[in-house]
Amino acid sequence: MSVGWRAFGMKRYFFHVAGPRGMYMDDNGRHFSDLKGANAYAARVASELAQDPKYVGSSVCIVDERVRNWTACR
Repeated sequence: MSVGWRAFGMKRYFFHVAGPRGMYMDDNGRHFSDLKGANAYAARVASELAQDPKYVGSSVCIVDERVRNWTACR
């Protein structure tokens, strides 16, 4: 019997990148116990992307596994 991440209170979040060149969809996602952890990860990704000129003006959009909640970090 397989125990999923939800049994441990983990939720999958996806981190899509929206920018002037289009939308890059995250098909894998990452598991976090809450949106606060997902936001911290998105802020780190956004900071790293900001160092690359082709991603200037982009946002990292956080979507939960049920596609209920959207949050954007710039």
